[in-house]
Amino acid sequence: MNDLPDAQQRLTRLLEFHAQNADDPFINHALGLEYVNANNAERAVIFFRSAIESDAAYVASYYHLGKALELLGKREEARKVYGDGMVMAKSLNDAHAQSELEAALALMSESSTHA
Repeated sequence: MNDLPDAQQRLTRLLEFHAQNADDPFINHALGLEYVNANNAERAVIFFRSAIESDAAYVASYYHLGKALELLGKREEARKVYGDGMVMAKSLNDAHAQSELEAALALMSESSTHA
């Protein structure tokens, strides 16, 4: 039986998969999520960016990349990512993703007016 916690096991497995196929957007996205959950937004950003670079239509990564950038205090960069994601979601007719990205951007704008 393995003594590693579940999160560490997932991360280890995903890194093994990544070593075999570093350009897979699903693996990169999943690694980004694991790093966010491990409170490592800097590493998460790397993998979300890789997911988008591998497949610009992987729209979920725009949202999560933006959130990770917000955690790092990179608000202007997050705004750009949300905007890029909205453009991509619109081009794919993905209204759900587009509305989530719009909501994230609106929340950023709202929080900056109250700061």
